[in-house]
Amino acid sequence: MQELTNLKQNPKARRDYSERDIELSGKPEENPLNKELSPHPLHIRITLGSAGSIQLVLIIRYFEQIKCATAWPQLSISNNTNHQGDTNFVQHLLRHLVANDLGNEIPIPGIQYDLQNKDLTPEECIQYLESKDFGKAYCWLQSICSIPTVNSSMLYKHELNLNKSMRETIARITRRCNSWLNLSQQTRGLTNKDIDLYALKENVYPAALSCSLVQWTAITLEEFLAQNSDVLNISPDDKGITYNSYRAVIVRGSAKMECFIRIPSNYPLEMPLWILSVHWNGRGGTL
Repeated sequence: MQELTNLKQNPKARRDYSERDIELSGKPEENPLNKELSPHPLHIRITLGSAGSIQLVLIIRYFEQIKCATAWPQLSISNNTNHQGDTNFVQHLLRHLVANDLGNEIPIPGIQYDLQNKDLTPEECIQYLESKDFGKAYCWLQSICSIPTVNSSMLYKHELNLNKSMRETIARITRRCNSWLNLSQQTRGLTNKDIDLYALKENVYPAALSCSLVQWTAITLEEFLAQNSDVLNISPDDKGITYNSYRAVIVRGSAKMECFIRIPSNYPLEMPLWILSVHWNGRGGTL
């Protein structure tokens, strides 16, 4: 740019500009977050699950500028398994491992002041990390990395027993993943009318079932609330929990039972909600 200015001030000056010089002179400025939030070149890859089946992969990166680690989950599915539709829950899997730990903040003491000196905000950093698929900076993740944290409630924590913390956290993630995979398999079986009762360890069903599932469909949360507004008062979401809702219809002769099911994103910490409505001989009741 200085050379171009000199050229304008001195018309007699001569210089040959290549196409590359022209392209560089008009190149837009690079996003400063690309430099400030560049992860460490080495990262940790944790694989949970047995080979040949669905595996949960956690990619953990460390960011020196914000002094914290992030985790990005993804499912590794072999070609011979029919679980392609079960990947929608993976982003909810790492949330709620600790109460109110949604990964929506950078839990590092004094990080707001450090970012102010760089003309950045925590919100900009969080959005950038998500856009690059770097994951979120969960408090439990900092604990297993021995990084002191402080949350929005000004609760300070520094985990020292890393061996115990790591084993407990990995075991909790594994249990949650298995629970969600089993739930997804059951939900898919209901949707396809493919229900295997013989896989249960205990025979809790009679020899022959006298009712049948005629419908199982996914509904929106608004449809769920509209159907059951006079039955149950559900408070609006204030803990970052989302819900999957379903409607099932089961018939037995002239009797019909409608089932409205709401599954929370923090399952199995919170159990699914069932609302049953039975209609028989012109009478109805709700449970």
